[in-house]
Amino acid sequence: MLIATILSGCISGGDDEGEATTTAPPTTAAPTTSAPTTAAPTTAAPTQPPTTAPPTPAYVRSECSTLFMNQDSGNTRYYDCEISENPQEVWSQDIGLPLNYILTDYGRAFYIEASPTEHTLICLDVESGELYWKTTLPFLGYYDMILYDEKLYVFKDGDEKTLICYDAHDGSMLWASEDITGLFSGIGSLMANGMNRGDDRILITLGEMGGERNVICVFDANNGEVLWHKTVDYHISSSPAIEDGVAYFTTLLWDENDKIIGYDIDTGTTSYVYSNPNVSGFNGRQLAVSDGKIYTQGQRMDDYETYAFCISTTSNTIVWQHEVDRWGENITVGDEHVFLAIYEMRGQIITCLDKSNGREIWSMPLDFSSNVLRNFPIATPDKLVVFGPPQYETDEPLRVLIIDIASGEEIWRKVLDGNDIARGASFYEGKILIGTDQGKIYCFE
Repeated sequence: MLIATILSGCISGGDDEGEATTTAPPTTAAPTTSAPTTAAPTTAAPTQPPTTAPPTPAYVRSECSTLFMNQDSGNTRYYDCEISENPQEVWSQDIGLPLNYILTDYGRAFYIEASPTEHTLICLDVESGELYWKTTLPFLGYYDMILYDEKLYVFKDGDEKTLICYDAHDGSMLWASEDITGLFSGIGSLMANGMNRGDDRILITLGEMGGERNVICVFDANNGEVLWHKTVDYHISSSPAIEDGVAYFTTLLWDENDKIIGYDIDTGTTSYVYSNPNVSGFNGRQLAVSDGKIYTQGQRMDDYETYAFCISTTSNTIVWQHEVDRWGENITVGDEHVFLAIYEMRGQIITCLDKSNGREIWSMPLDFSSNVLRNFPIATPDKLVVFGPPQYETDEPLRVLIIDIASGEEIWRKVLDGNDIARGASFYEGKILIGTDQGKIYCFE
């Protein structure tokens, strides 16, 4: 992830002067690299039969589950259900090193566990932590995993780059896509840096090692067919925000102002462009989309101050802008609020803004010696859960906090066993599941 150079200046809010030069989605031809003629995905049995516990309860989709960043198509990280003001530990257990977010739904928790010789896909009972099943993955090169429609999608990111689909009921392999490395023969070595889902599409982004080029590849989630792919000669945000069939990326362009670009997830055609002569500095930063509005950070070119922006995808104009002292990657968009994790001179700050107009409601300093929050906060209707930074070089404990949104005050704190939270956390019907780098998984409620 490329970090922007910090510039300084100021701007007044609500100014529409110098708005987007592109005020309507452009009409573009399909990318020349899209919709290749590809071989049918291969279907293969797992290299090792899954280890399965006795018959398990039926799979029932929960309306109160969050599958974290790459499962939330808009990247808002909003959990529209209540959690306790004082969560208690329901269960915890020692595990191997978890490689991905703890994904929770259907009354189950899924994760991939690493050891020096193998990776294992594991399914636990979310109520008790007891094992339902586990299966050994037939590879070590691994990037990320998505849970969708009772299936688990794992991207193999080694010498071969394939999307593999597993049955979430028992861990059996359903199919494997073609190796996509052959689609990009004119590019140097690629490494996956983003995995998202929108409708029945699995979207993978890969970056050229030591270069500027990036690749977007979209698979059919039903059978692994490559629907389209394209190469861009600039840096893009690793995790697009997807809404209404459009995947939105921020860009880093050296020779012109940065843009926000949206691609149709079915065809790969460009369906949205935000380009403003007075706004740049998007720098491939993360963004969120909610109800037709884009939330991200950038810089005004007339004074070089850093701002949080809310941009309408319909009118292509700035709805509001909020000046921030320094840059930050983390934007969480709730039902009525927007939360910024900002790295200011005085340390790490969490700022709460009114979602409708961008006005600051409160700002809370965090007592962390490090200013790096690698895991995005998660919002509920009345609380914000904040995950502490890695503690490899300090004596501080690893912590997770709950902040009351109405007051901006901390109401709960828990010290965890470990130096880092392994890829964030997941919520399920009031439960909070967290894995750490010390091989520990916690369930709070």
